[in-house]
Amino acid sequence: MGKKLIRIIVIIFVAGNLINVFFAQEYEQTSEAEEHSRSFGYGLDDPADLESFVDGIMAFQMKSRHIAGATFVVVKDGEIFLAKGYGYADLEKKRPVSAYRTLFRPGSVSKLFTWTAVVQLVERGKIDLNADVNLYLKIVFIAGIVRRIQSLLLI
Repeated sequence: MGKKLIRIIVIIFVAGNLINVFFAQEYEQTSEAEEHSRSFGYGLDDPADLESFVDGIMAFQMKSRHIAGATFVVVKDGEIFLAKGYGYADLEKKRPVSAYRTLFRPGSVSKLFTWTAVVQLVERGKIDLNADVNLYLKIVFIAGIVRRIQSLLLI
């Protein structure tokens, strides 16, 4: 696998694990949620706590998988909660990754983000997975057999 692909996979792996840790069971605002957060010793209240947690994961993953560089970003309530670069953007020149300046090509990982957004829109009742995709397109028209949004999820 190429280094870029491995970087992307690690970012998804780390993000997925953090999502599981922080959001998987979607606790309501109860004392149970607070207890859960305290039992792990971290939460999404303090960027320094999250950074400390992520630093350990990233150090291990980057070393064990020989990853040159990666960017980690968490957005909370529409604002950047934590943004940090790890490793090198240019290994030969030892130029460090900057969370705000270094760009990584997302490749087919962008499908994950696209379909996550689609599912969120379905949950909000804004789109119907069984509807003809052309109902939602303003500029282009998709012809052919596969026109339901649900069918496009499988491509």
